[in-house]
Amino acid sequence: MVEMEYISAIIVVNVAYVNDYSVLETVAHELYHAYQEDVVTWAIPHREPATVVYAWRQNFSNYYTPGSVVNGYTWGYTDYYNQAVEIGAFWFSGGLDDRYYVGAWYGYYGK
Repeated sequence: MVEMEYISAIIVVNVAYVNDYSVLETVAHELYHAYQEDVVTWAIPHREPATVVYAWRQNFSNYYTPGSVVNGYTWGYTDYYNQAVEIGAFWFSGGLDDRYYVGAWYGYYGK
């Protein structure tokens, strides 16, 4: 697994994983988070439905990683993957298969 994170327009890469085949997938994932943040923060031109932008805005305000404890509940990986910003980023980067993405998308957005 590649260790990366998106921090206010900076993508931090652990160079120990530079030769790892998943580095491009992870970069794509983090770049999508940058896009999401730009849509939410700067209202850049986009084709996202208003409901998606709203969900991203809410999620950025309440974003949790696995192991986060919120009101006595410890977030797991399924909770992490089902956050609005992660659903989009994993879809964009190909990090989750289509069946999971479609199920999470329709479950989260109630379509």
